[in-house]
Amino acid sequence: MKLIKIINLLLVALMLNYKAISQEISNLKDIISFSLPKGAKKISILGNDSSELKEFKDLDVKLNDKKIEYYTIDKALLRLNASGEKVKSNLLEERKESLDQLFIEYSGYYKSELKVIVNTKFLVLQSESKRSVNGKLTFYGVNRANDKLVSGVLCYKKTERASILKTLASILENINFRK
Repeated sequence: MKLIKIINLLLVALMLNYKAISQEISNLKDIISFSLPKGAKKISILGNDSSELKEFKDLDVKLNDKKIEYYTIDKALLRLNASGEKVKSNLLEERKESLDQLFIEYSGYYKSELKVIVNTKFLVLQSESKRSVNGKLTFYGVNRANDKLVSGVLCYKKTERASILKTLASILENINFRK
């Protein structure tokens, strides 16, 4: 019964993630400029059996989608995408509230927080399942005009949590929405 709840929880979270981003996904670099930490490597279309991806089967990788970019950073896998469509001013607060409710009975580690970094409002979700060696940091950012959205997932080994949190902070500080 718990497994069914967890599966339903993950499906709903996935649907919420794609709902916001699928509205009008644009070329990532048309929406945002960003710089990643030193050593970040973009993953090209290599196929899903790429050695960089084998460790992160938890992340739904679609290398043939040109609107989503993937990078390896500090032993983690980053997926980035963006949308250039008007969103509600309270989108992140609503998303946080609904996800917090969904994760109430989650049997792993879960944390969510809203923060403002360099004039961008972000929702950061951290989750680690007891059944996986990986954890996920999911983030959503909205610009001041509420007409651009960026989202990303950083999949990491649980043993790397402390360093990956620093990596995420660096990533978020270096995301800028284009005018």
